[in-house]
Amino acid sequence: MGNETEVAMTESWLEELSPEECVELLRMNTVGRIGVVLAGLPLVLPVNYQLVESEHRLCLVIRTRAGNVIDRADSEVAFEIDGVDPSHRRGWSVMLRGTLQHIRADDALLVAHFGPNSWLSHDRDAWLLLEPAVITGRRLMAATLEWAFHESAYL
Repeated sequence: MGNETEVAMTESWLEELSPEECVELLRMNTVGRIGVVLAGLPLVLPVNYQLVESEHRLCLVIRTRAGNVIDRADSEVAFEIDGVDPSHRRGWSVMLRGTLQHIRADDALLVAHFGPNSWLSHDRDAWLLLEPAVITGRRLMAATLEWAFHESAYL
């Protein structure tokens, strides 16, 4: 079985996603993971988000509970979304690194674009804006697609 994995790896490659492809994937999703540093160690947590776009600005808005880890995080953060297709050994990832800042619920940006609805709606009244400094993405491609009903699904 080890040889099969090695063969599959030699037939696969990574390709960079364009900034436009990264933004399109951000548009199509609403759940990601934010990476913060807490007590000197990294911590990654799932969050709901909404992409907010204007002529001169692109940012993510996150709604969370006041006083929690994300609300107290340092301003420098990372954010990631991804998609994985194990049966075809394919996937993609978009990473943002930037600055997290607090905004008021009546901020013009929220009013104009209607902020995200948290899946946990009660007590989620802290609004954060992630302004990306860097947006990158990668896609893992497979040279040959395996049949979707691969025998490994039945073992």
